[in-house]
Amino acid sequence: MMRVFALLVLVSLFCLAQGFHTFLKSPKLHQQAKKRGNSPPACPLPVHNPALDSTNLPLIVTETLNLVNKTVQSILKENNCTAAAYVTILSGGETIFSQGYNYISSSDLTPPTDQTLFRIGSVSKVFATLELLHQYEKGNVLMDVDVSQYAPEFVVAKPANEPNAKVTFNSIASQISGLARECPCFFYGCNLNNTQIFDRYHGTPLLWLPERLPSYSNFGFALIGNILGGMYPLNETDNLFPNCKEHGGTETCQFLNGVHQDILIPLGMDSTGFFYNVDVAGEVAQGYNGNNPLPDKVAWGSLGWLSPAGAMFSSHSDLAKLMSYILTHLGHEAPDSAPLSSSALREWMSPHFINKDGVTGFGRPWEMFYVETESLPGIGFWANTKDGDVTGYSANLALVQDLNLGIMVTVAAEPPVNISPEIASFITAKMVDTLANYYYSQQQLPLLPTNYTDYTGKYVIDPVKVSTEQLFMFQLLFGEKITHEHLPSLKISYENGHSLHFDFEAGDDTLEMSIMRSNVIVGDEDYWQLLVPSTTFESNFFPFYISDCPTMEAGYEGVHIVFEIKQNEVVSVGIPTEFYGVSFRKIKI
Repeated sequence: MMRVFALLVLVSLFCLAQGFHTFLKSPKLHQQAKKRGNSPPACPLPVHNPALDSTNLPLIVTETLNLVNKTVQSILKENNCTAAAYVTILSGGETIFSQGYNYISSSDLTPPTDQTLFRIGSVSKVFATLELLHQYEKGNVLMDVDVSQYAPEFVVAKPANEPNAKVTFNSIASQISGLARECPCFFYGCNLNNTQIFDRYHGTPLLWLPERLPSYSNFGFALIGNILGGMYPLNETDNLFPNCKEHGGTETCQFLNGVHQDILIPLGMDSTGFFYNVDVAGEVAQGYNGNNPLPDKVAWGSLGWLSPAGAMFSSHSDLAKLMSYILTHLGHEAPDSAPLSSSALREWMSPHFINKDGVTGFGRPWEMFYVETESLPGIGFWANTKDGDVTGYSANLALVQDLNLGIMVTVAAEPPVNISPEIASFITAKMVDTLANYYYSQQQLPLLPTNYTDYTGKYVIDPVKVSTEQLFMFQLLFGEKITHEHLPSLKISYENGHSLHFDFEAGDDTLEMSIMRSNVIVGDEDYWQLLVPSTTFESNFFPFYISDCPTMEAGYEGVHIVFEIKQNEVVSVGIPTEFYGVSFRKIKI
């Protein structure tokens, strides 16, 4: 079957009206390659980055992990931090780094292990929203109706001019609800039920209308958990966790049971829970305030109704199971026993609010960041992160889906020694850069069609056929040096039998200027695909790149270079015959 492929070189007078230089300069801009046919592949094409083998790591990864280990030790030492710390790094379902630092407590001078319990603060919100999506997928809740439909006692004051404003599960989980930040109770005085909390909160105004601006709200995530808990039937909670009522109201305990049944048990997370000595037990790292150890009753105290927002204890062994489930089943169907199906899991991991900077945003419950690589300009990846700070502890979770990367950092210390974010940021940046370089190095270079050199060369415009109006347009587009004697030209060249270069050039013989360049290879399915960005060159403009998405339209009228390929040979090349009313022809050089 004949396949036809098009390279779209985006040159348009319309670009001028929109600011041609700015248009070219955008780092997200790519030229688009279009594959024609009745059944084009899905767009964008997935990049298959398999999990690394933990028993046979690439040298570049091993070197980075050694650097991570040394840097964590250095950061702890520089801050005089003696509190227990632990770092886990996953590639897909494989743990490739697991290391404890310092001591479990001032009385137990043994290093923490992956079984040591840490309090994870707001990382607990990951479980609250995971349970919410679980109930949504089962059809038990709707995400976009007012939550008062499930808790009529919950009343929030709405602006007089927006009486129909809705506070929904979706807006709360996405951190755009407008709800107040904190609960109407003291940190360790929240052993209350829904009725008591709703009575205290009654009539509290929204900070601003829902879905307009981000509004971080511990109250909101606790509200999710306790409304869900109030919907569950009163089953065996009292038998499973008989002491729960000493720490939380009925709804909180019901939510605790739901999380155990729907998430923790299916994932095999047997050292994770909300209340110490109620639903979780084990050796807990001693919490610190700065460098001062805290009494257990302070560091491990119950958060009561607030628990869904920040009370959980967990081990790195358990957190690795959570990360493994997420990374593994984003691309492969999850078993029926899993908390979410793969499609719901992808929905859970998607952004729901992008900030005006375009590189940060919010998900459910994620804080999302676009992490640029250090050594591959213009290439970056979105990271789903969640940070947690609670009395005596700090924690940081990061997941980079496109690189199959999971990172968990816990430090048993709260501000003023708050180094968990510093450690997590360093690890994320280094691992993203390392894995991006490794995966790029593993891409195989497919050979170009055997006779592609027959079609390389220089293509020029016949000056006789260029009108005064067309010349004026070229001058607007490319500069005043464009004359009838020096019109724009198109050059197609090749390198090493693997890549084609497309240069759109303008200027005289002494000042030739390449204003566009595309570095292209032919992919497995004979479509044009970006391998790596082209090398920077002297130009008044930034280079174009070829997208790895062959079915996406450019959106602008431009020059089409159509290669028709059959049995690994180019059978014809359609060099543009119509470009603003002028024609190209090939010349000998």
